[in-house]
Amino acid sequence: MLLNLILFTLSLSILIILYLVSFSSEILIEKNYNSSRKIHDEKIIRAGGISFLSIFVIFILDYQIPYEFILLSIVFLLIGLCEDLTYSINRYLRFILLLLSIIYAVISQDLLINDFNNDLMYSLFNSNIFVTYLFSIAGFMIVVNGMNFIDGSNGLLLGWSLIIFLLFLLSSAGNSELIGLISTISISIILPLFIINISTGKIHTGDGGAYFIGFLVSLISILSYQEKILSEFQIAIIIFYPVIELVFTFSRRVIYRKNPFKADSAHLHIMLFKILDKKLKNKKVSRFYIKSCNSLTTLCIFFYFFLVYVLLNTLLSNEHEIFYYFSLNFFYIIAYFLVANYTKKIQD
Repeated sequence: MLLNLILFTLSLSILIILYLVSFSSEILIEKNYNSSRKIHDEKIIRAGGISFLSIFVIFILDYQIPYEFILLSIVFLLIGLCEDLTYSINRYLRFILLLLSIIYAVISQDLLINDFNNDLMYSLFNSNIFVTYLFSIAGFMIVVNGMNFIDGSNGLLLGWSLIIFLLFLLSSAGNSELIGLISTISISIILPLFIINISTGKIHTGDGGAYFIGFLVSLISILSYQEKILSEFQIAIIIFYPVIELVFTFSRRVIYRKNPFKADSAHLHIMLFKILDKKLKNKKVSRFYIKSCNSLTTLCIFFYFFLVYVLLNTLLSNEHEIFYYFSLNFFYIIAYFLVANYTKKIQD
């Protein structure tokens, strides 16, 4: 409890300092805040992930967490922060740096999923050690980059990651002290930025924060599987949203012959924001509520998937994990095309 309080206070203090510094320096201000693919139209601090450097305090307090995990999380944070602060890191270079960091993490820490409960997956991904490593590295890349893909509206990435860490915390209770400790540390570090981000939108997570969170989510996912706390499909269910967002977006861009690495404004949360913003403006709601569309977008997405989870939990038993997972993806695709069609309708 003391560690959590220290981390929360330190992260909050860093965010306050960032906000105060932004008054005298433009280095922290996002340069392209008014681009077409952004859903905010005012100056904001992009590099809120700097507050996650509070994790360094663990080295001082000497808690029982492998220091390699902490150092690796900081590496992922720094890769993104270089872009957040300089805007000069080529997206392909970032991809290579992330890939090399993930390869090192998987090999050095033996972060492998190599004992599938499903016979088909066992035969596919355990045919040889190369395929096993390739599967784990690809999984890391998808989750780390997927977290960055859902970082588009106030509180979306941070709120979803808090839910993920909370679910891992509940699952680890009485089963793994290490996973429980990493989960509580993550929650304590992320919570201050989430509160500021969803309530004001003045400070955003940035690429660094997204990569940092993505690494920790991937790490806990694999540890939970290695310690047999959760099955592969239970983990897939918990982290499904950033994964389907990346896979679907990448596939969509390839199908429409667009550069899969180039950002666009066709994400679910961006299109939903456009709908909400249009409706509120049409009803002449006050500017305060129009500005709140950004956070309202996040709440709508949370509410939709909450209903989906409730529905699936009601209809399906624990033996239907595979069907549960693919049903979540099916409901995501339904939501995407409904929102996309309506967005096109109101813009025509």
